[in-house]
Amino acid sequence: MAAEAAAAAKEAEAGAASSGPEGVRPGREGVLDFVVDCALRTTEPGMKHLFAKSFRHHYKAQRRLTRCVYDRFLARFQSCVKKEIQNLKEEGNLSMLFASLDRMVEAAKGRENPAWRPSGAPEAALPAVVSPSLAKQRSFLRAALKKAQAHSARLAQAVTRGRQEIRQMQEETQQHREQWKAIAAEGRQRVNALEEVS
Repeated sequence: MAAEAAAAAKEAEAGAASSGPEGVRPGREGVLDFVVDCALRTTEPGMKHLFAKSFRHHYKAQRRLTRCVYDRFLARFQSCVKKEIQNLKEEGNLSMLFASLDRMVEAAKGRENPAWRPSGAPEAALPAVVSPSLAKQRSFLRAALKKAQAHSARLAQAVTRGRQEIRQMQEETQQHREQWKAIAAEGRQRVNALEEVS
């Protein structure tokens, strides 16, 4: 089984390299489609044998009808598999991912120094990989903290101004109350004085 898979992969590479306009290698999506087609072609003889074995009595009685049923079954099976593969490619957005991978491979072809590879010691390799993202996250969090602190300071100033205004209004209200009390006391004194005079 592994030998068949390796042979199918080699055939896919060879077919993908030779297919396409003017020998242009189609991308990884084309290779996937080619491998699916090869897999369907390689399962066809086994399926034919299994179908003939399962429907042995019908095959002996009506060979032409059984062969027609098998051909329709095989065509339907292949179309269903291809449709499912297409649905998987659409759901996983594989076309875009394959194109992105092809672009990365093309961009890496001109690179002189080799790409980074892990050292084999996770405790040594992990900090080198994780520290840039942690530093980026730390700077993002610091900026968010500064923004939140500035917003809190503005809110605190607004609260302080509001409290000062409330205190000032309370003082003005107290002064008005005292003035009204003084006016009321003075009015009572005048009324008492008028009553004594009369």
